[in-house]
Amino acid sequence: MPVSGLVQLLNQGTTTQTAIARVVAGGNFSAKFNNRLIYGIGAQAVSRKGLTEAVVTAKLYGPDTTYIAKFLRATALSSVASFPDHTVGVVGSAGSIKLYTLEDCQPAKMKLSVDANGEFYAETEVWSATPDDADTGTGAIAATAVKGHTEDDVTATIASGSYEIVSWSFEVDNQAAWENDQDGKTADSKSLPTGISLGNEIISGLEVVTKKPIPATAYDAFGDAFADIALAWALANGTAGENISIAIAKARPAETSYQFTPDGKTTLFAHPFVVATAIGGVALT
Repeated sequence: MPVSGLVQLLNQGTTTQTAIARVVAGGNFSAKFNNRLIYGIGAQAVSRKGLTEAVVTAKLYGPDTTYIAKFLRATALSSVASFPDHTVGVVGSAGSIKLYTLEDCQPAKMKLSVDANGEFYAETEVWSATPDDADTGTGAIAATAVKGHTEDDVTATIASGSYEIVSWSFEVDNQAAWENDQDGKTADSKSLPTGISLGNEIISGLEVVTKKPIPATAYDAFGDAFADIALAWALANGTAGENISIAIAKARPAETSYQFTPDGKTTLFAHPFVVATAIGGVALT
């Protein structure tokens, strides 16, 4: 039978599996094998399996706050010790599963956004140093009980001011890298990396779209240096336990651009920012 999304599975954990979101609205699991192929004279050729790079991406609505907070680092460590393993699979009859377990995972990237007339969502990328396809078992697609947050649940401020914000997004890139060495490996795992290391926490693509322009005088646009601008988002859907707070303290404008809008249409102002930190640029609780 063909496989549809009705029987797919993405959870955190392996033996005990729990939800990463209320809704997993898309994503992908892939394992890149980096096959080596060498050609020689006389039509010679040899191929060997290379380093396995297992990656799972997901688009999450109503994400588990504890889960997405682990993509952010407050201290300069090269790994997140508490980051969970993952399970990817296809659920069959009576709850039986053909699954892939992804162990020794690290958070590579995360994008947070609220689109115009949209909802808060996270797009995540997780790397696994120890994927395994040998397991079968039982389980279920897990979901949180949270309602999620629409744009109507968001209070966004720039330098404590209100500018009729209509959308925003930014990406956290932990500069993940595959580690491999020649210290000797065991059979059936020689193509697996020895680990994953994280570098700087780079905040990129930070853009806030408003209906009111941020005055150039608010950050001394044409002076010799910028002062830090604080950006803050408070997400509250009426259930106190589901509130989310996001803050960036050291944003600086990347560009000032005012559009000329004909025909009486509403003008939107896109404000790109850079974040002057290498670790701990975003606080999420």
